[in-house]
Amino acid sequence: MKLFVWSRPISVSYGGTCLYVVAEDEAQAVELANKAPISKYGMDPEGAPGITVPRFDRKLGKPDRVIDAPYAEIFYWSE
Repeated sequence: MKLFVWSRPISVSYGGTCLYVVAEDEAQAVELANKAPISKYGMDPEGAPGITVPRFDRKLGKPDRVIDAPYAEIFYWSE
């Protein structure tokens, strides 16, 4: 298993977005990404892209990072 990471798959006017997928390979990661629920502001998922949030407004392309699993990382963002 690997962790696939895409930066900025959905444009927002302020802030940023990331897409994280755990999958066997990139093809499976893209398939899962197209069904992924969205978590806004760290809250519970609200729905899949195109339903309650914008669909990916740019082609996913290659992931920005591919990391072997198991793996752990803490993300911290503050203003």
